[in-house]
Amino acid sequence: MIRKPHRDPVTPALREYILSRDKRCFATRVEPEHRCRDRWGILHRPDALELLTLDHVKDAARIGLRAPSDARHLVAMCFWANVNGWASAHRNEERAYLAAIGGRRASETEDKFVAFVDEVLDLTLAAGGEPYRERVTALRAELRAALRYQESQTR
Repeated sequence: MIRKPHRDPVTPALREYILSRDKRCFATRVEPEHRCRDRWGILHRPDALELLTLDHVKDAARIGLRAPSDARHLVAMCFWANVNGWASAHRNEERAYLAAIGGRRASETEDKFVAFVDEVLDLTLAAGGEPYRERVTALRAELRAALRYQESQTR
């Protein structure tokens, strides 16, 4: 099955941002005994960030429309919890969690800036910027560190 791309995809920078914010599978926050599984059903640690997926959480129940791809509407969780009905059954808990943490660390403008920088860096590499790969990687790390610092100052 070929899936068409979404109008507002989750960028790599946004994905990393959500994973660093949530730090583990959301299902373990609600049910500490939850056992995380990947797409093949293999158990993994709740904090294995590279294996987690992102769940789009709508503000209210609606049919046919996905929640926006922004930090106010995304929660990290294992594949099993995301696609096998657990997430749908726990929407109220997800909404409460997002409300409690403010849904995001950065402002919408900062979210857009991160997405813009990520896109520019990806385009640089795609346009033959391979010699700049090390600098691009360093710039991404600096941007993430600056956002983490900013968050620590607003707590």
